[in-house]
Amino acid sequence: MRRLLTPVLAMALNDLRILSRDRGAMFFTFIFPALLAIFFGMVFGGDGPRGKMPVAIVNEDSSEMAAAFVKEFAATDGVQVTTSPDRDAGAALVRSGKAVACVIVPPGFGDAGEAIITGKPTTLEMFTDPTRTSEAGLLTGRLSELAFKHIFSGFADPTRLKRYLSRGRDWLATTTDPDDQRVFGSLFNSLDSFNARLDEWKKEEAAEAAANPAKDAAADSSFTFKPLEFKTTSIERTGGGMPRKSFEFTFPQGVVWGLMGCVTAFGTALASERQRGTLLRLNTAPVGRAAIIVGKASGCFIACVLVQVLLLAMAVVVFGVVVSSWLIMLLAILFSSLGFVGIMMALAGLSKSEAGAGGIGRAIVIILAMVGGGTIPLFVLPQTIQNISSISPFKWALIAFEGGLWRAFTLQQMLLPCAALLAFGVVGFVVGVLSFKWSEAK
Repeated sequence: MRRLLTPVLAMALNDLRILSRDRGAMFFTFIFPALLAIFFGMVFGGDGPRGKMPVAIVNEDSSEMAAAFVKEFAATDGVQVTTSPDRDAGAALVRSGKAVACVIVPPGFGDAGEAIITGKPTTLEMFTDPTRTSEAGLLTGRLSELAFKHIFSGFADPTRLKRYLSRGRDWLATTTDPDDQRVFGSLFNSLDSFNARLDEWKKEEAAEAAANPAKDAAADSSFTFKPLEFKTTSIERTGGGMPRKSFEFTFPQGVVWGLMGCVTAFGTALASERQRGTLLRLNTAPVGRAAIIVGKASGCFIACVLVQVLLLAMAVVVFGVVVSSWLIMLLAILFSSLGFVGIMMALAGLSKSEAGAGGIGRAIVIILAMVGGGTIPLFVLPQTIQNISSISPFKWALIAFEGGLWRAFTLQQMLLPCAALLAFGVVGFVVGVLSFKWSEAK
């Protein structure tokens, strides 16, 4: 065993030394992936990926206005609404990271227009993820605008306005302040007159609309009053769900590009050594072909581990990326390295020349990156593309690496990506060995 390991280690270290002397290969293996991760991290911003904001909503009010509010909110651009049966289910979605916030439509929301008359505003509750403060702020603004529209719609409906005034007078009867009775009594009488006139306007508009269907008689409200109060409760996230910052999904992309850099560099180097006759000379040494192949594969494996460790260290130290599990991350690094070593061996075995190895390597990078999430994050790709992406080792390396970051995988959840990467490694190694030629074909 020692006789075998000594030449294997010597060849692996020699290949790494040769790689370190090639400035171009070093740049595309170690520097370029980091630059790529930083660039896309800045493009996507620091607070998380853009796209539809996942929001849970719980409707505790049975009124038509509450139902219309929920329906219109679900149709709002930029949000993906999930209806939850109760508060606990909605809070669980926020806690697991599957929703930015959970909005609670409280009982009595349909009568929220009374707040303008009685001075008792309806409170809209929200459970929010404290790591997604910018999205929560944007969500509050959208909810305020939408709630304002629905609450003030009652002042354009004579029936609802009449009910508001009736309840306002009931409230006024409970107060003993003569000034309040005089001021609000005058207000309610004026609103009564306004409501009667509003009823007449509605009838006139209906008659005009019937006479001229092409004309739109509706008018937009111009009020700027904020009708609701918001009660916000922060819920700490447990487990994985969505990345907390953009660098948590761009650095895994940088990692797989680094791995493909290793594949291209070592695959091309093997083809070059065959073309120059170096492999034939090594074959005459008393080490055996198995030791030579294992030595070449070991050099690629060490380089794959190094590029992942260096990029991970940069992500953690410089950009504040949080590793949810170091054990899961260790498995991701080891199995990703094994998988891409197999790809390297297959590339070297199937290539007939150094130029062919470089061309095939670049083509493989582009195709596998496009379908495997190396250019666009996997979780924002269409479902069809996500299904096709299973043929790419990019996908499984990304999932494994993300499993140690924001996905917060358990050991059981890591079984599938690790098994897929191991399969790529074994199949690629076998294909590479069976098709490997020790000299250039005549």
